[in-house]
Amino acid sequence: MKVLVFDNGSSVSGHRIPYAALVAKSFREHDVVVCLPSQLEGEPALKTFFEADIDFYFFELQEKNKTLALNREAWRCFKTCIAVQKPDLVAVPTADGMAFWGGLLNLFGLLGLKKTPIDISLMKGHFKSPTLPIATRLFSQLKWWVVTRGPWKRILLIDPRSFEDLANPESSGVQLCPDPAPKQKFFDRREARIALDLPLHGKIIASVGGQDTRKGVDLLLQAFEKAKLGPDIFLVLFGKFDSRTNQIADRMLLDPRFQKSLIIRDEYVSDDELEQTVV
Repeated sequence: MKVLVFDNGSSVSGHRIPYAALVAKSFREHDVVVCLPSQLEGEPALKTFFEADIDFYFFELQEKNKTLALNREAWRCFKTCIAVQKPDLVAVPTADGMAFWGGLLNLFGLLGLKKTPIDISLMKGHFKSPTLPIATRLFSQLKWWVVTRGPWKRILLIDPRSFEDLANPESSGVQLCPDPAPKQKFFDRREARIALDLPLHGKIIASVGGQDTRKGVDLLLQAFEKAKLGPDIFLVLFGKFDSRTNQIADRMLLDPRFQKSLIIRDEYVSDDELEQTVV
């Protein structure tokens, strides 16, 4: 059986490439081809995640700034990969965004695909939080309905809260999927701090991964600035920063109070570094 693993992420940062590598590894008994954007061709980090004998197919992805345009482009590339590779099964480890567009195409009969089984994995589903405005909840429900009308054999949902929020997941082929995280390798907190050159004593508040306003890191910085904490409390932010969060951090680092207690690492985080940060 030929299995196609597809991801349209054009950067090695974040979870997407590691997830794709784990999914490819899980199908090692079959003929696997991993389809990635040409922007990643020759990227050294791929050797870190994927097994040495894995087959890659690099497709031309046009960078888009708007979300809808990006998802349309992802779907165009997705169909091209299926047409070229002719797989027996397709797995999309991170289908958030493009799943909605696939649902729309399927609803209007514009899919343009043969009946190839497609399994997708989503980070989040549909929330019914009572704190959200009614219009927001209804729109979220509509988007989720469209997603479930896509051409999927299975929808694997990683977020257990989203899964519990679904009234009848079986009817839409939705299954709860364990987060495909690598097995934990680090357990000793002191050794982890030494490896990352962090303070050996005191308490550490850590945020690891993308440091941006979407995750509320700007609010975390502002809260740390206002809090009356002792000198043995450290805030560690490890990952790539967006401009807004970077501006706040730079301003705080000018203050002598935070020159030791605020530790910034504006760089890509490896799997090992991520785990060591949160041990």
